[in-house]
Amino acid sequence: MSSATEECPATTFVLSAGSAARSKSSGLGASTYFQRAVRRHCKAPQPNCSWGVIDSHYADQFLGTHDIKFGVQYTKGRSDSKGGYFQNFVNFLYPYRWTQKVSELQSWYGDTGLLFYNYKDTINPSLTVRTADSVGAFFDDQWTPTPRLTINVGVRYDDMSSKYGVGKIYDFPSSPNAINDPPPVLRDRAGTGDIFHFKTWSPRVGFTYKLTADGKTVARASFGRYYMPLSVETLRRFGPDMPTVNRVTQMFEVGPWSSVDTNGDGFIDAIETRAAARRVYGMTPISETPRTIDYSWTLNVAPNLKDQFTDQVTLNLERELLPNFSVSGTYIYKHAGDMFANVPINRTTGQEWPYERIPYTTTAGQTVSLYSVVYQDYNGDGVVDGKDVQWIGANNTFQVRNMGTYDGIKPKRDFNGFQLSFHKRYSNRWQALASVLYSNSDGMSRRSFRQDFNVESPMFYDDTWMGNLNYTINNLSGQLPFTPSWEVKLSGSYRIPKVEADFGARIRFSTGRPMWKLEGYPEHTQWASPDGGIINPGGLPQIVNNDPNVPYYLPNLTLVDLHLEKGFSLGGPHRVSVVVDGFNVFNVSTPINIDTLNEWGKVTSIPQSRRFRLGVTYRF
Repeated sequence: MSSATEECPATTFVLSAGSAARSKSSGLGASTYFQRAVRRHCKAPQPNCSWGVIDSHYADQFLGTHDIKFGVQYTKGRSDSKGGYFQNFVNFLYPYRWTQKVSELQSWYGDTGLLFYNYKDTINPSLTVRTADSVGAFFDDQWTPTPRLTINVGVRYDDMSSKYGVGKIYDFPSSPNAINDPPPVLRDRAGTGDIFHFKTWSPRVGFTYKLTADGKTVARASFGRYYMPLSVETLRRFGPDMPTVNRVTQMFEVGPWSSVDTNGDGFIDAIETRAAARRVYGMTPISETPRTIDYSWTLNVAPNLKDQFTDQVTLNLERELLPNFSVSGTYIYKHAGDMFANVPINRTTGQEWPYERIPYTTTAGQTVSLYSVVYQDYNGDGVVDGKDVQWIGANNTFQVRNMGTYDGIKPKRDFNGFQLSFHKRYSNRWQALASVLYSNSDGMSRRSFRQDFNVESPMFYDDTWMGNLNYTINNLSGQLPFTPSWEVKLSGSYRIPKVEADFGARIRFSTGRPMWKLEGYPEHTQWASPDGGIINPGGLPQIVNNDPNVPYYLPNLTLVDLHLEKGFSLGGPHRVSVVVDGFNVFNVSTPINIDTLNEWGKVTSIPQSRRFRLGVTYRF
């Protein structure tokens, strides 16, 4: 696939004005200062622009002093994504059966080799236009009623929406480079109305109090609610009114079994499956079935959908122990609610599928209760059979909802952390900042789906969250994936005498992040109904195989970076600085990600290797 998003540099315009006045009607002396800033940030030729107006008003002797700010902001975002295949078609090859045990493949199906099915899809290139617009307004008052006490009170209002704009469908390119020309336009693609539309109010309040007269001991507290902003990435890259896909389903058999099960253990593992898949190239299909598919997609959003939010509370105590040296302790609490999910629903009724619960014992020995769509006559032919399972898959769609209660648990995320910080301001040629954070967390995440990316949205990927309700099994509680229990950070710099060069270092340590082993379970399909098989409306048949509160952990990680900078004066305002940076200087290769399903524990990612960067800056 090829895609592109077009942008241009940002521009900023600022206007300001000041005035002073004294209130007579109140009988209280007051002075005021007023400032206005107007800013515009624009990306083009397809605009992704932000305009803002901020007013600032300062007043004293009115129950203390006030620094009042209020403003409005308008943001307009747009993404133009061109997608297509350079050769005008693509192949998607998959193992055909749900089981990989040779004995089952032989006794259940009579297979004489490993079956694969291949989707050969031919599709015209197209342009998808996604937009995200918002209007926001805020008010903030920094009020100092006494010399020791400062209170911040504020509120923000946002009106956010996202939708698909008018796109295009192109003719087939004659060469790989022709897709960028682009090829001739066959027709326009229809846009949509608002897919998401939220109106949110975000209150915030904070207190700062000097506990001692010398101002060296300060206590702080704050609360704020933050809503998830809408962006063009909130919408799937396909969108509505897609070009028709001409699909040919090809079946291949790779055999005999002795050439596939190379280690002779009676099970076709991931390595053997990949080796067999490579043999498919050049083979003649044993069957081919053509059909057309409409990839058009418009998110179905529940009418009462609320924007996902995070509430944050912080409590802080800071003390200056020595001149230019302070210590602070901070407690942090975060709670996220109204979690988004694509919930599988029946396209014809608009309702969730009826479910029954089927017990399943994982390889870790844990018995769970899986969701299975009730096996009944859906296509109305008077017979309950594999055609009804096929009907479920063909008539399944999704609706974006705030996740409801599953097994008595309301999906949420909670984070509790305590951070101890040490701050040495620059003096006597050196400065430093150090922190130690201990945290614990709990809640729903994508353990059963993706543990390698810390991003989310109902359709951020083409593989939907949630593909089926079994994604919630062993997944509604437990430590959150990207929150190590301990994190230590130390950074500082020293000005070397005589040579007058700056030497800096940064050390980062964290305990290993939690990981969960996944496993597949038997699935009832239109072709086979194994014992305990689950009827899924969509998604992947896999779950976390153990208690999510007892995860595995990656090894601890320590990274060291170094910095050296020397400046040279060229006279007047002219100055040249030479900078050398070293990253991961000890070339640490600690695993930071592993395979969680097919090859459990296989290292799939390590930190970037040791590298150095030389830079020169010129100031004038």
